[in-house]
Amino acid sequence: YRKPHLTGTVICMIGVILNIFVDYNQDKKLAIEQSTPGFKMSESEITILEEYPDKALGDMLAIVGGMIYGLSSVLAEMAIKE
Repeated sequence: YRKPHLTGTVICMIGVILNIFVDYNQDKKLAIEQSTPGFKMSESEITILEEYPDKALGDMLAIVGGMIYGLSSVLAEMAIKE
């Protein structure tokens, strides 16, 4: 693999890490707001909680799926070259 391949991989991994970080912070913020007495959540926040209750699980499954896809691509390339 050459430098562009590694650069692309690093950029993608940074994006994944940022996505997880944003989801974590948003979940933490919503949990704090929910526990605050008298605080009324906006409709968009309620929608996020109702429609996406397992965002962290989704992020982890996406990471695992990407790793399996990458592994299968590398193994297929190795098999073709031999």
